[in-house]
Amino acid sequence: MTFEDLKKLVAQKIKEYPEYKDRALKELRRAKWLLEDEKINIADEILNSKKRCDDRYVLPFFLGKTDKVDLSKPLEIVQIKRGGSGGLDIDTDFEPKAKEAAKQMLIEKYGPERVMGVAAYGTVGLASAIKDILRKCEVPFKESNDFCKELDEELSFEENMKMYAENHPVLYETYERNKAYLDFTPKIIGQVRQVGQHAGGCLIMDKPVWEYIPVVHTKDGVASAFVENGGNTELDELGVIKYDFLAITVLEVISNAVESVDEELVKIEDDDGIVKIVSKSYLQNKASGV
Repeated sequence: MTFEDLKKLVAQKIKEYPEYKDRALKELRRAKWLLEDEKINIADEILNSKKRCDDRYVLPFFLGKTDKVDLSKPLEIVQIKRGGSGGLDIDTDFEPKAKEAAKQMLIEKYGPERVMGVAAYGTVGLASAIKDILRKCEVPFKESNDFCKELDEELSFEENMKMYAENHPVLYETYERNKAYLDFTPKIIGQVRQVGQHAGGCLIMDKPVWEYIPVVHTKDGVASAFVENGGNTELDELGVIKYDFLAITVLEVISNAVESVDEELVKIEDDDGIVKIVSKSYLQNKASGV
């Protein structure tokens, strides 16, 4: 089944089951990647599967492989971006405490030489380059800050200064007073400003990582020498699979809320006389200073 066939089927079924529209379209977007890349024909995989399909998904239902859709179950679709050479960038959400536990489990299972962090770096932009130069020129912070407020990041430094000369004569005076130094701005833009370790990036290899790519030492340990910076996808382009273990604080809040639903509640009175109804775990945390 081609993607166009699947899309027509989904459009047809949505008219019959409008309540499944949002979830069906989410699944369809993921199916599009698999079908267009000709790696997996997800529709045929479902149709030919001998295993029972999960009733949380709409596509198996539309293809006649399940009898219902259970919208109460969360949709489990991994966020994936692919690189030009087949690499993948997979985002996985965890509670903060679970994130570290997951990484430690992988290290214990595969070994530290096969589970590797990813370095990250930041580069100098137009405004930051100018501010650094003006700081060295001992230009007051307010004057430097005001000078950068009108910058257009879409324009080059030279184009910005031409625009300043035409539209912002007062700001252009700052440029003229510091021209000998500010003209070095284009040489600084794009230079690496700092290098550290990616907060969530993790490579998992079937052999020691240094047999695939160079590694570097960071303050947090060893990391891949191929780094990330915003839209940079060097690892993806090399055909390497990278997992982002993302710590989502709200997941911990939800988990704590669910755990406290069945807790025993008690009534307390604060020092200011306000009466509150709280859970026993709240009192324990308060007593321990958490």
